[in-house]
Amino acid sequence: MIEARIGGDGITADHLSATTPAEKVAMIDQWLAGHDVMFMEVKRDDPRSWEERRERDQVVEFMRIGIAGDHAAAEYVRNDLTSTDRTIYATFNATPPSADPRVPYGYGHNFPADTVVSLAEVRQLMIDFAVTGEWSSAAPWHSHEYLLA
Repeated sequence: MIEARIGGDGITADHLSATTPAEKVAMIDQWLAGHDVMFMEVKRDDPRSWEERRERDQVVEFMRIGIAGDHAAAEYVRNDLTSTDRTIYATFNATPPSADPRVPYGYGHNFPADTVVSLAEVRQLMIDFAVTGEWSSAAPWHSHEYLLA
């Protein structure tokens, strides 16, 4: 079973969690309706609490999502703290229109314009990640070394 959690930045930020596919979709839709930057994590077959898991695991894995109206961008990060193994994927738009909205990344930054796609595509990425635990092909994406310089 995969448990999914979505919320703001940081351990003490508000979070919602869900276990069934229907609960996960409802959780995602609820969070998308009221936030512009969010983080989503998954926990695979792990009886430990989110807090205990974060303290003891050596792998950090999450999805960062930014929303601006009907546009959005997403980044997937998996970082093994015991090695140099790091994976970063981000949505990709080969022909971003010059009028693309500035999609917030957090920390006073915006996602790069070439990562901005439709909110519907990012929503499906989120659902796939929450249900399967994998980054899917629901939207075009590229691998990155670092998303922001």
